Amino acid sequence: MKNKLYKSLFLILFIVNLMACKKGFLDEKPDKALLVPETLQDVKQLLDNSSQVFNISTGLDLVSADEYITDQATLSTLEAYERNSYLWEKDIYPGVINVSDWFIPYQQVFYANIALETLEKINPSEKDKKEWRRLKGIAFFYRGFAFYNLVKLFAAQYDKQSADQLPGIPLRLKSTINVPSVRANLQESYNQIINDITTANGLLLLNEEVKTRPDKKAAFALLARVFLSMQDYTNAGNYADSCLKLQSNLIDYNTISSAGTGRPFPSAFPTGNMEILFFSGIISYDFPAFNADIIIDPVLYESYDVNDLRKLLFFRERSEKGRMTFRGTYSGNNKNALFAGLATDEMYLIRAECLARQNRIEEAMFLFNKLLVTRWKTDTYIDKVAVSTAEALHFILEERKKELLARGLRWNDLKRLNKDPTYATELQRNINGKLYVLKPNDLRYVFPIPDTEIGHGLIQNPR
Repeated sequence: MKNKLYKSLFLILFIVNLMACKKGFLDEKPDKALLVPETLQDVKQLLDNSSQVFNISTGLDLVSADEYITDQATLSTLEAYERNSYLWEKDIYPGVINVSDWFIPYQQVFYANIALETLEKINPSEKDKKEWRRLKGIAFFYRGFAFYNLVKLFAAQYDKQSADQLPGIPLRLKSTINVPSVRANLQESYNQIINDITTANGLLLLNEEVKTRPDKKAAFALLARVFLSMQDYTNAGNYADSCLKLQSNLIDYNTISSAGTGRPFPSAFPTGNMEILFFSGIISYDFPAFNADIIIDPVLYESYDVNDLRKLLFFRERSEKGRMTFRGTYSGNNKNALFAGLATDEMYLIRAECLARQNRIEEAMFLFNKLLVTRWKTDTYIDKVAVSTAEALHFILEERKKELLARGLRWNDLKRLNKDPTYATELQRNINGKLYVLKPNDLRYVFPIPDTEIGHGLIQNPR
């Protein structure tokens, strides 16, 4: 049965790709006769397809952010959609039929819906009820995670006052494609994301043995990330706190060897890195993972103190002195993709930021210092003390840039923080003397929906 199911999954994936060449992915119905999950074991195998379907996160937001820089010679070797994303062009993917940052999350939604529909047809025995609930929770988590990855690229920054008037994303809640694809509004989109993850949280196990499978801790962490992006700092802080009450491990970076040029952090699987809550990898574009001429912004690199071990563990110096590439991914050596999952260090920073915004400065700085002392050489770190909310937020937001480097989080942070003039950032690229500028709250912070989808009724994002 296992071989039959996997063969069916590969076949349907192949057919969906072929159809996407002719029509929008959301508008074409795969032949569901080719997909035959019928039992709990079938659903488990479907949801464990981590390397080809699930556990993959968007990548063009990493290309567009301000962590990496490169030059014209290198840009000319990249795919057009990578080059255009880096330069914030109006047209990102001319001539590209399958846009991975759109196609992959909706593929995840499709498979999650297949799993949920199959589970609804199964009347589990008393012995199987726990597994039935667990699989249902995993499917809801994957769908919520996919919707969130889509909304952070293809919709505007959430604003409570206008979210019900702004376009969100198509919310496909069934595997059938009989109804036209329309964009829900932004409020509806976030409501669905929160509902999916909250439902998952009530069904998932407290702990999963494998990091590619979500558990309760991962659901709390994802809710914290989602509410942070919505600038709902009360809920974000509470969910981060709930997560940390279940898992608060931090790696002492003094125990990690910086020798050699390889990836220094422990393998993400099966348990490996004690900070990882849930594993997901960024789509492996050439930018930046496979190109040594795409380097870390030197200003960012120099912001790390000489006693900060991340300056050794996160970076590799290339032949030209001062040119640094990133090697400190939490994926470890068993994945080419950069880590984009959920980890406890992110939860410390979310909780600290939310406490600071509630003027609970001492509590915020306690968590901040608890994290930072594990990143510096033994006996060199001196606790930071903030005398105001503004100072605490300055410390914490600067640390987000350094601690969560190359995880695909920076673009969404820029969108969120641009709403506050204190933290708004103008991005610039200088390519052969030509200056490219992205101002705060620019329309180009929202990626265009692929043309293949617009041709089937979806409204395009203005650029």
